[in-house]
Amino acid sequence: MRPACDFDRIASDIAIWHAYDSEVKPELYSTCLLNADATYLIDPIPLQKDAPEELTGSAPFAGIVVTNSNHHRAATQFANQLSVAIFAHAHTLPSNQSSRLTTIADGEEVCDRLRVIAIDGATSGEIVLHYARNGGTLIVGDALIKFAIRLCVSAGEILL
Repeated sequence: MRPACDFDRIASDIAIWHAYDSEVKPELYSTCLLNADATYLIDPIPLQKDAPEELTGSAPFAGIVVTNSNHHRAATQFANQLSVAIFAHAHTLPSNQSSRLTTIADGEEVCDRLRVIAIDGATSGEIVLHYARNGGTLIVGDALIKFAIRLCVSAGEILL
C-alpha cells in the first residue's frame, strides 16, 4: 500500500487520512487525536514522510490505538518509529505482532477523555472509541460493515 500523501483536519483536535488498498479493496481511514498534551493515532495507515509532524505540531506522540483485528495495518511500524505503546483489545493483535502492546477493555480510558467501548459479536477485539472533548466524537473502525441490523418498529421488523 502506498502512503497517504495528506490528511484532513476535521476539527482543531482531530484529523483523518485515507488511501485505497488494492489488496482488500476498500478505502482505509485513520484518525489522529490531539489530546491536551499528547497525540494518539487510531488504526494508522502509512503517511508520507513529513505528514506525521504536520499532524501534531508540538504535542508528542503517546500511543497507537487499534480498533479491531483487521486494523493493525501500520500500527507496529508507527509504534516502533515513535517509541510508543499500541493500545488494543487482547484479541486484536497476533501474539508475535508487537512487544509494545498494552491491552485495553470495555470502559477503560486510553487517556483522559478517550474511553473504550467493546462491541460484542463483531470482528475479534472490535472496539469503538468515545472522545469526550468538544461534545464528544465516536471513532468507529468498520464495526458496521457486513452486519445485518434488525430494527423493531411498531409495524414489524426491518432488516437492513
